[in-house]
Amino acid sequence: MSHERSFLFAKRLLSSGSLLLALAVAVVVASGCGDDGEGTQDPIAALPTERTIEVAGLGGIVDVVFDDLGMPHVYAPNYASALYVQGYLTAQARFWEMDVIRRFATGRLSELFGRLSLTTDVQMRTFFTTRDGRRLHQAMWEYVQAQDPEVAHLLEAYSAGVNAWLTDLKAGRNGAHLPPEYTLVGVLGFTAEQLSPWEPADSLAVARLQAFSLSDTSGEEIQWARAQQNLPEAVFRDVYRFAPSAPTTVLPPRVPRLANHVSPRIEDRLLLPPPSVLEELSAMFDELAAALPFGRRSRGAGSNNWIVSPRFSQSGHALLANDPHLALFNPPVWHMLHLAIAETQEDVIGVIFPGLPGVILGHNRNGAWGATTAGYDVTDVYVEEFETPADYPPSPRTVRFRGNRVPVLRIEEPIAMRGRPQPFVLVIEVVPHHGPNVADPNLNDGVVGLAATGMTVRWTGHEITNDARFLFDLMRTRNVNDFRNALRNFGVGAQNWIWADIEGNIAYSTQVLIPQRPQGVVPYLPLPGTGEAEWLTDAQGRTLWLPSEKIPQAVNPAAGFLVTANNDQVGGTLDNDPLNDDVYLGYQFANGFRAQRATELLTNAITRSGPGKLHLEDMARFQYDHSSKEAARFLRFLFAAAERRPELVTREMAEALDRLRQWGEERDGSPPFDTPAGVDPADERNDMPQRSRPITDEEKEDAVATSIFAGFLTRLSRLTLADDFAGTGIGVPGGDDATRALLHLLEDEERTDAGFVVHTKDATGESSLWDDRNTPERERRDEILLRALRDGLEFLQGKFSTNDQNQWLWGRIHRVRFQHFLGQAGLNIFDLGPFAAPGFRETVNPAGFSLNSDNFDFSGGASMRFVVELDPRGIRARNVLPGGNNGDPGGTADDNRFNRIQPEIHFGDWVPAWIHGETFAFRFQRNDVAQAARRKVRFIPSPR
Repeated sequence: MSHERSFLFAKRLLSSGSLLLALAVAVVVASGCGDDGEGTQDPIAALPTERTIEVAGLGGIVDVVFDDLGMPHVYAPNYASALYVQGYLTAQARFWEMDVIRRFATGRLSELFGRLSLTTDVQMRTFFTTRDGRRLHQAMWEYVQAQDPEVAHLLEAYSAGVNAWLTDLKAGRNGAHLPPEYTLVGVLGFTAEQLSPWEPADSLAVARLQAFSLSDTSGEEIQWARAQQNLPEAVFRDVYRFAPSAPTTVLPPRVPRLANHVSPRIEDRLLLPPPSVLEELSAMFDELAAALPFGRRSRGAGSNNWIVSPRFSQSGHALLANDPHLALFNPPVWHMLHLAIAETQEDVIGVIFPGLPGVILGHNRNGAWGATTAGYDVTDVYVEEFETPADYPPSPRTVRFRGNRVPVLRIEEPIAMRGRPQPFVLVIEVVPHHGPNVADPNLNDGVVGLAATGMTVRWTGHEITNDARFLFDLMRTRNVNDFRNALRNFGVGAQNWIWADIEGNIAYSTQVLIPQRPQGVVPYLPLPGTGEAEWLTDAQGRTLWLPSEKIPQAVNPAAGFLVTANNDQVGGTLDNDPLNDDVYLGYQFANGFRAQRATELLTNAITRSGPGKLHLEDMARFQYDHSSKEAARFLRFLFAAAERRPELVTREMAEALDRLRQWGEERDGSPPFDTPAGVDPADERNDMPQRSRPITDEEKEDAVATSIFAGFLTRLSRLTLADDFAGTGIGVPGGDDATRALLHLLEDEERTDAGFVVHTKDATGESSLWDDRNTPERERRDEILLRALRDGLEFLQGKFSTNDQNQWLWGRIHRVRFQHFLGQAGLNIFDLGPFAAPGFRETVNPAGFSLNSDNFDFSGGASMRFVVELDPRGIRARNVLPGGNNGDPGGTADDNRFNRIQPEIHFGDWVPAWIHGETFAFRFQRNDVAQAARRKVRFIPSPR
């Protein structure tokens, strides 16, 4: 560092009041400490200590430096000490979040919210019961204690750190104070004394809940079964499809298909309980999905990541990018930190779910890694044949299985409820060879437990695995072999894992537990529980998992880069039949538009600039891309309809059509079908800084066109599908299924190949779904397309309160809201937002909404945007979260400081950068951390 730069930096620190830190940095620089090499003074040690905290049970002195971004950098003698302090720091910043998530995972929300959350507790206690009747998180902890003492020790260290903060809270020490949510008068009113200690099993429960959110499909399988039960066969086949609209795969598609294979007919295999039970179950799963803290996976949600080999990068080093798409919460789902371990000379930096130790996504000194949801089918729902004896209980009920009667386990679980002296006693029934009987969807019908449904769930998450070992091994990974070996312990929550290292290698793996099933079953619909649809086993009765060589993976792929966006890995669904391949992986993959666009961006950059021209900044720019491939596919049919039926085009429609045609043109500075907000959120909120560059006229034109397309597409979906779903009790699809169905009807009318025939095609040569059943006339496709535009424009006139299309800026009706957990219970006063934001359904930078809704606001998207360049001389990484590292806005719940960005305490302070597509550099090297330091806190063991 030059003396001039050090002076400017010290001046900046002085101006912010950090006098001691500025003087310390000046001393370090004057001593010649420009590098982290041997023989130089440690810049971290040279920083003055602002506070010393004594804690019991810590294994050594730990220094924590908080940088200008609010990120803690933990310098510890060993891993146990680092994780102890991580537990303390995470509790300090996020204990409310940690506590609510562990309660959710362990079925203890009713201790906080009383009867209001009883249904959720019933569901989670039931789902998280093992096949031998144990609480899942406790069974996992017993396994770790018995099989992996090192992991057990590290989990205990993290828990001890959390509990050290709770001890300080209860004693009123070291500035610890109760998070404001607990003080909500009349709703919670909790005191510090009522908060229970953190247990190692709590961390395992949080981890398994996250895996459940991203892998369980039992709800969708029941909902698909209900649709199959209630819809005409032709309608079901045209609407509920597997083939992606954009057939982009992660790896080259596998061929050939199974020779002479005929997939089983769904209607021949469908076994269902009564429609009334399915209806209740479907509603229950919808409610559970909406409440899950991490954002339950659906086919329209997901994540992006990609890796680029050194031959395509400007620096000659590998590149990696990852932006997981999860619920956008206030505070964010991630906590960001850096752990430096003196004993092993290791550093790891990145993000973690509060409540878990370590770093799950990020980089160390040797490489970086990222993940997106893989979408594998690891859940089956079974329809059981129960028999109840006259003396039940105590005599057990039984199920019929392979000609025998198998006793069903019966467990009574007391659930404590706030405000009630006696607990609610839940009866859980478990079929030993499948799993728990699905939780009672109606607790008010006089039936305790779920004797009524007769449906059980088998999920790989019920297996007792040691995924915590995977996490700790991942942080220590040095090369491709270490990466692949670490994944051997990753059992549940299938992910597209990517890796890039300083040696120039890139790798991809989806290693996870995937069951092998017999031919002839339809695993995405309920199966018979009588023994003919079981997961395959070996001679000893152990489950046969899909072997590693059949699970998609690659090392240094020939293409030189690889993209995943929850799309089909190897093309199993491209022919609309996931069951006719030699390996069945799943049926529930994304529609492919994000993967297609990300691949296009990378390919175009390489083609235009030549090999070796991609920059780290390109990776961040691509993550923020919001060009709609969906619009490109739909609008050509609208334009053609307007040409064929000009008599149906009004003056307002003609103006809108002109705007949409211009929107699709290639222009300097923006891609076709770009979906900007056209509004600076700073104009609407005084806690947002002005955007660095003003909104351009071109952005406003694109923003208007985006609004028009949104109005058109929502009306098109309803005009096409709503009347055919009316009276069936089935909700009209509004996500990926709607897009697949509409494009299938538009594009596949003339196709005759299996999987792409339009089953509802009638004598007109078009699908009967285009007809409006509410009118005596027989409407045709072009008429419906133009009516959708007409109705969409009328809707937008009301939405914007003006017929001046120039005022229809997308950001005025499309905003992001960062939802607090209490917001899911209707208390949205704790949400942060809304903020005008760009993006659309299925853009790389996603900002989705349901086609069934007139509300275009969104609360799910990029939970971070991480990019990294693997330079052996020093890894460069950038990131941003949709919020701040601190989840405590200060004050009490009655003060309500939640809906205000507070940069001074790092509450919501990264929101402006996140909205505008900006990122910040990780401080990883010790000098970089020292230069950005704002304060240092020292943790020391208290005297025995």
